[in-house]
Amino acid sequence: MASLPCGLQYILKWDNPKLGLVGEPVPFWPVHLMPKSLRSPRQRRLLEQLIAARKNKGFTQAKVAEALRRPQSFVAKYEGGERRMDVIEFLDVTEVLEIDPCEVLAHVRRLRDR
Repeated sequence: MASLPCGLQYILKWDNPKLGLVGEPVPFWPVHLMPKSLRSPRQRRLLEQLIAARKNKGFTQAKVAEALRRPQSFVAKYEGGERRMDVIEFLDVTEVLEIDPCEVLAHVRRLRDR
């Protein structure tokens, strides 16, 4: 990896070790890592909303898990912040809880905008 005068870095593009360098260097901007979201204030707020929605419906973790066709530990782990949900899982959970996923996300986003 090398740097260009403008501060960009580049990686040499290799296609075949026997042929050597193939093509031009490929520039890329330095990577700035995003902070981890697990146990962040926004993630905790998201989980609080999902837990409150489940309890408002009178559902147990087991009932939500049954509707999702997952073990009860799946619900316990995402509610406890031990695991993250992907987007599809989030949509499935909001469907079971009969809540609008857009409203949930808007509420979490407002927390960021403060």
